[in-house]
Amino acid sequence: MGVRTIEKYRFYRTGDVVADIGIIELYDILQEMKSTYETEGNWDITLEANCLAVEGLKPKTLYDYIIEHEIFQVFLNGIRDDLNKKGLEEVVVEKLNIGNFKEIISQSSLKEKDKEFYLDKFSKKYFPYVRNSGKYGANSGSEENFHYNFKELIDLVFKINNKNDDEQRDILKKYEPIDEKCTVCHTNIATRLDITHKDEKKERINSKYNYSFFGSEMSTFNNYGECKNSICFECEFLNLMFLLYISRKRPKVLGYTDDLYFLRYINNNLMLKKRIYEDAAFQLKLGKLKGKGIRLYDVITDSNKGVILTFQILTEYEKLIQDVELIHIADNYNYSHDKALMRDRCKQYIRYKNYEALRDTLISNILSFASEDNEEILLNIKNYQKFINILNSIQEGGGCFMKDNYFSKLGENLKKNMVSSSDEEINNNRKNIALRITNMLKADDRAGMFDFLTHLIIVNNVEMPNEYSETILNSSKNELHYCVGKFLEGFLNNKKEC
Repeated sequence: MGVRTIEKYRFYRTGDVVADIGIIELYDILQEMKSTYETEGNWDITLEANCLAVEGLKPKTLYDYIIEHEIFQVFLNGIRDDLNKKGLEEVVVEKLNIGNFKEIISQSSLKEKDKEFYLDKFSKKYFPYVRNSGKYGANSGSEENFHYNFKELIDLVFKINNKNDDEQRDILKKYEPIDEKCTVCHTNIATRLDITHKDEKKERINSKYNYSFFGSEMSTFNNYGECKNSICFECEFLNLMFLLYISRKRPKVLGYTDDLYFLRYINNNLMLKKRIYEDAAFQLKLGKLKGKGIRLYDVITDSNKGVILTFQILTEYEKLIQDVELIHIADNYNYSHDKALMRDRCKQYIRYKNYEALRDTLISNILSFASEDNEEILLNIKNYQKFINILNSIQEGGGCFMKDNYFSKLGENLKKNMVSSSDEEINNNRKNIALRITNMLKADDRAGMFDFLTHLIIVNNVEMPNEYSETILNSSKNELHYCVGKFLEGFLNNKKEC
């Protein structure tokens, strides 16, 4: 009696977001299977940087679990809210599974027509986002046909896994292998014919039903071209796993990096927790995760086009840190009105790198004299200076921090030397001067600002900084804004020096 060989399977990272998210979803499904599902024999699952390794798994066990649990949960999620609205308690809904659904619904307090409706839907459970697929959706004609096609797919996927070209050709001879390698994984052989439950042969064509990045027929959403039918069965299977991930976990954003272990961590522990660019701490965690680039995709589901991934931005750690700092400024700025709206608007400006709009919003709110708290105004001024420093670093390539050219000292000296009949008059004069200078700054009225400040310096007998004229008339916009910010900080600070 021979020793039974333990099958070893490897699903290697492809470099494509759809297939690789499919791999991490397959890993999660296998882990869930192992902990909650009665399976035959011992088998091991390991997620490494470059591949998912599985040993001892029977493909039929995976097929059964996906049909009985994953597809059922997709179906249940689609009717859950409706069941609750019609009076079925959530505790009852939570108990539903593929084995007891008919019995519980039939014996429930639902109206008879509702019972008939849900029992009918129960017999039409398919993969999500491919409802018109002739293999895995409603267009297959029945669950029986869908199950036949999906079982055949899983059987082929595990048979060709890690096989050489000649072995693959022999396994796939029924589907007429072609000379093209898969355009996703670049490893497996593609075929001319497709899986079908029908008796006649079916030509394999490019479609979103084979791979999400194809988009729907007659649409412009197509990343791989239309002339080659070169998606292998393994990548088609990983696409279905990807669709399960989108349906079950409902992410708004996907993050992609070239390490499967970190890819799972990014998406399961970060992307599902926070909408990107809404929270500075989230950005910081994402940035610290890896020093290399992380691709981001917005996720949109469309009834006709399926799942659409829109490439968002290639993030780098240094840029993420800048975004974190800018978001922190936006969160802590004291806006003069509509604070929540203004805060969200500033974050949108940060997201889309519209720094001039962000500058205009911040400077328009820098002097919130409606508040009697002078500390709020000083905090705004300091935050605005931080913004200018970051902006200058972004525009000048980093490492270029601003100098105040003694404008802070100019503000302090002018405050000390101003003569008025009362403290109230002094404070009002300072507010009026600060508002006038801020308005000139917004309008980029350098000549007007130079004349006005020069008049104040002469009248109040204050020493003029060495680079005074050059800073106001000829410096960069960022340098001028930073120095004027330092002037306002010194001019409006009420704290007395010890």
